[in-house]
Amino acid sequence: FAEIVERCRGLGGGGAAAGVNGGSDGKNSFDTLALGGNGSGGEQGAAEDSLFYQKTDRASAELYFHYYGQLLHQQNMLQDMVRTSTYYAAILENHVDFEDAVVVDVGAGTAILGIFAVQAGARKVYAI
Repeated sequence: FAEIVERCRGLGGGGAAAGVNGGSDGKNSFDTLALGGNGSGGEQGAAEDSLFYQKTDRASAELYFHYYGQLLHQQNMLQDMVRTSTYYAAILENHVDFEDAVVVDVGAGTAILGIFAVQAGARKVYAI
C-alpha cells in the first residue's frame, strides 16, 4: 500500500488526482502505476513483463480505465440516486465498522465512498 501511495505522489500534477488520462507531462498515469515505472517512457519493456499485464488484456484494461477516468461518467455515477444512496445506507448503517477506523478506498474516483466513511466515523481515509 505504501508503495502505491508513493507512486501516486511521484506522478506530479496533483498526485492521484492526476487520474489515468495523463499528467501534465502527457504520460499515461495508469501505465506508470501498473508497470511500476517512473513515467519517463523507458519502461516499455516492463509493460510486457509486468504481473498486471500477464493477468490482464492490455486493450481491455486501457478501455476500462479510460472509461472510468472520464468526468462525465463519474458525474453520471454520482447522480444515480439508487446506486449512491445504497452505498450511503450500507456504510452509515454499518457505522460501527467505520468508527475510528483507517479506511483505504482503492479506485476511489470521486472519493464519495471515502466521504461516507468519514461521515460514519472513520478516523482517516486514503482515497486512491
